[in-house]
Amino acid sequence: MKKTILALALCTVALGSSFAQANKQCDPAKESKYKSLSSPNKAGGYGVVITKDNALTASALEDQMNAKGTKEMSNVKIMGKVNSVCKVKGCWMEVDNGKGQTVRIRFKDYKFFVPRDCENQVVYAQGVARFDTTSVATLQHYAEDAGKSKKEIEAITQPEVSLTFEAEGVLFEKK
Repeated sequence: MKKTILALALCTVALGSSFAQANKQCDPAKESKYKSLSSPNKAGGYGVVITKDNALTASALEDQMNAKGTKEMSNVKIMGKVNSVCKVKGCWMEVDNGKGQTVRIRFKDYKFFVPRDCENQVVYAQGVARFDTTSVATLQHYAEDAGKSKKEIEAITQPEVSLTFEAEGVLFEKK
């Protein structure tokens, strides 16, 4: 009996640790590096240098993925207008998909961020697209980062299944 309880306790700790890692959105340990993470690359973008070539709108990519019956596509490029961005440090942005919804773009391995004032700019992003479920807690975290009111944050009560994007590089269209 003691062994069973010990085994269950160890499993609980291991699962809790994995869950915490998977849902970690912001890493305070990297706080001192935020300024360097927001510096443009040699092409004026962020992360790895990319071009605008062969970019799809987010809705076209979503349609393509649905037609192929795939939940994930690697090495793809999307483009769209930035609707919102993390106001804390630029660690995510939401891009209009052209159908009245948005695609959340996060940055691979937390290696770079984007300017916190990039709303309404056209962005190109290269990386991995996937259909994913975002938990209520994570959606509330994003709403807090976006500067939403307490009432708006508390109104989020359902997880969301949507197209998400992990970018290895982004490039903004020149104004």
